[in-house]
Order: sequence, then structure tokens, then C-alpha cells
Amino acid sequence: MQGRSSGIVRDALKNNIYSPEPAFYTQEVVLQLERYVFEVLRWNKSMHIVGRADATLNLTRQLGDSIGLLRFADLCERGAKGTSGESRGETEKREWRRVADIGSGAGFPGLVWKIIRPSLETTLFERRERMSTLLINIRSRLGIEGLEIVQADASEYEPKKKFDLVISKAAGRFGKLLPIAEVLLRVGGSYCTVKGAGSWKEELEEPGADRLTLEYNEPAHSGGGRLFWFSKESRTGTGP
Repeated sequence: MQGRSSGIVRDALKNNIYSPEPAFYTQEVVLQLERYVFEVLRWNKSMHIVGRADATLNLTRQLGDSIGLLRFADLCERGAKGTSGESRGETEKREWRRVADIGSGAGFPGLVWKIIRPSLETTLFERRERMSTLLINIRSRLGIEGLEIVQADASEYEPKKKFDLVISKAAGRFGKLLPIAEVLLRVGGSYCTVKGAGSWKEELEEPGADRLTLEYNEPAHSGGGRLFWFSKESRTGTGP
């Protein structure tokens, strides 16, 4: 299974929408990603995580989407993307350190980001007990520090300290997610997500979808989905 894990990581990196930078994936990061994929495949035998019939393909896509979202976030933080993905030139990168993942599941994208960027203070929200147990076990097996796993619905969580960045992948509609992200974020923070093909334009018109400001969006690498970057520009009565 180790060879299978290596192949999945290799293909996810190779097929990513953004060309990886050499400094972005050190040898240790690649090895950790392979260990992570190995654990997901191992648990997939007893849990429905990425499916069994097409586990390799599905896991490659999940990993690739998570990596692509991180690269997209990097570009957005530098102000290098426009609202339709056009280049705006690079400016000084704004820093974010505290990251929350809404509905993390098996760790996509939050745990993948933590592996690639170990310095991130990361919180994974996963309300399902079995998935939370999976995340706790993977954290232990990979020896990951600075990773909090909260078995709760993010909408019921009241952070003592706000997050710089909130992320998610296929966690729900904008009308539901943007108010949750707005509560979790500090003023000036951002929300980054990837959504599959569907009614994302209609979702942006839903009640609650105006709680954050859409700055950038562009097509994802497959399936007609899109990558989105929102910002929290002012206080909205939900705390500092």
C-alpha cells in the first residue's frame, strides 16, 4: 500500500492546477503526505471515506483539490488574483497563522494544509464521532503538533480567539457557511473554499451570503467547480 500512497501523492502534485514551487514541497512534506494517504487508505477499509471502487482516483482528487486550494490562497493573499482569476501582479503577502477548517471530514483540506505548512495553528471542526476519531488517530500516527480537533458543529463554536483564515471543501451552501465563517474570523480575516459544479451563483444570492465580501474566484481544475476567496472587512456585531 506504501507504493500506492506514493503514486497518489505524486499524481496529486503533478496534476495540480498550479505548478508546485520547489520550496513548497520538501522531502519531509512529501513523506508526511504519503503517510497520511496510507492512513486514509487503511481506514477506508472499514469506513466510507473516499469510496472503495475508485479509492485511488477519489483520493488523488481530494488531495489535489486541497493542495490547489492552498496555492490559490497563497496567490490571493499576495493580491495576485482578480475576481475572475486574472493576474493583478504581486504585492506584499499578508500573513495568516490561525486556520480553521469547517467540516474537515478525513482532513481535506485542513490536515493537508497542516502537513504542508507545519507552522499553521490549525483547528479542524468535525461533528461526526467516527471521523473525529480518525483525525485524532492520524494526528497521533503522524506525530503532528499544533493541531486541534473539535468534535462539534462549527456553527455552535464560540472561539476565544478569532481565526485569520477559515477554509472548507464541499461543506455546504454559501448561505449557511458564510455566516459561520464570519463568526469565526477576525476583522480582516478571510474565508477560502472550493465548490463543485452546481448553483454557486444562486448561492451567492441566498440570505446570509452577504456576510463576507467576495474578492476573488476562478475555475477549479476539474468538474466545473470554482475556488473562492472572501474577506471580513468590518465588524458585524459578532465580536473582535
